[in-house]
Amino acid sequence: MKNILPLALVLTSVFPSAVLAAPFYKECPDIPTCAKAVSRLTGQSYIFDAEVKGKIFATEQLELTAENAEVLFTKALDFSNYARVLVSQNGGKPVYQIMRQRDARDSALPIITADSKTAPVLPDTWDLVTMSYQAAHPEGVEYLARTSRSFMPANSRIIPMETSGRLLITDSVANLRKIYEIIRSNDVKISPEVLKEWKEWSEQRMALEIAERSACTGKKKPSDD
Repeated sequence: MKNILPLALVLTSVFPSAVLAAPFYKECPDIPTCAKAVSRLTGQSYIFDAEVKGKIFATEQLELTAENAEVLFTKALDFSNYARVLVSQNGGKPVYQIMRQRDARDSALPIITADSKTAPVLPDTWDLVTMSYQAAHPEGVEYLARTSRSFMPANSRIIPMETSGRLLITDSVANLRKIYEIIRSNDVKISPEVLKEWKEWSEQRMALEIAERSACTGKKKPSDD
């Protein structure tokens, strides 16, 4: 019996994740409870309002550890349409706010640069970040944006900056890895003829969208009488 306590102390210091591991489904039945569990494991802090909710389900054999806490939690936030946004480094103990993705994408997200020869250096999480991609052929940034948009979820964002030849893409880290490869493989020189056809089609499409919006706005509302 005398050796039990010292052995436990040794295991805790040498193999902390093995001692602290717990079934994910018990530690993370919902977003708020999971945030508290992840905070205990990682030393990170989370703030969120009463509107943050959402149940999480997992198989019994999945464990929550200090090593996988961030990736599992950020994935749970992602499929619940939430994201965490850094509020403060707090002396090496980060503080994050949990908010809806539609609000998070307009906040101060990390900006990561990339180009056709340099892949973005992305963390191993499902956090929202903004990738600034410098096109090798800047005349085609609008084409790249339109092509890539089809492979992106509705709550993501891609903006072509024609004056600088850059693309600004806000999405989850996991999606950005896929989008980067799509953009890089299509970042090629476009012939003047194809570019002209593309711009004409784009202008016609935009005019049609404006006309449709105007028609919807101009519809007479039902009378209250």
